[in-house]
Amino acid sequence: MLLYANGCSMTFGDELGPVGSSICNDKAWPQHLGRLMGVPVVNDAAPGASNDRIVRRTTAYIAQFLAHHPAEELRVVIGWTFPVRREFHDAIEDHWYNFVPSDKNSAGPLTPLYCPTFCSEEESIGRYFAQMLSVQGMLKEHGIPYAFFTAIWEREPRPDVYQRLIDYSRYYRPDINFYLWAVQQNYAFGPHGHPLEAAHQDWANALYKAFWL
Repeated sequence: MLLYANGCSMTFGDELGPVGSSICNDKAWPQHLGRLMGVPVVNDAAPGASNDRIVRRTTAYIAQFLAHHPAEELRVVIGWTFPVRREFHDAIEDHWYNFVPSDKNSAGPLTPLYCPTFCSEEESIGRYFAQMLSVQGMLKEHGIPYAFFTAIWEREPRPDVYQRLIDYSRYYRPDINFYLWAVQQNYAFGPHGHPLEAAHQDWANALYKAFWL
């Protein structure tokens, strides 16, 4: 059996070790959860990642996994991130740009056009739920046990038709995100605003008790 995790910096383990190092992964919640479950872990998260990237890489990984292994050997946990983040592919340079609104140059040459005109929260929220439904449907179709949670976005309490379609029995704490939970529980944070290892360990414990104990 194997645990596959995807998300943004909150899943990658930013500030748990030197920037971009494997030490971050070793101390992040997926590794703690994997130890509790007694299985190896693939942490496919990246700092600043978008839900676009999460869906693209999760879909590709599952397709490759199922080509060689039965579905019952896989477990998936995803920490969804800010909906306004985007991913764009430069076909000329064969490069993926990960757009983060706080970094106005992160979309490369597309930035001057995209930022003032097409960076829309309304579009982002609809796409966010469609992305969750897409991955949820794929996992259910293949009988892959999974769990979702919100890593770092406190959405407004607005009625949304998409929410009726999300299986919240597989969504850990839909009332709060990982970041805000860590703030409320008074965990230590790094200088750039990421929860440190104690929060990751306890979040992993909570996920394990909720879904796999």
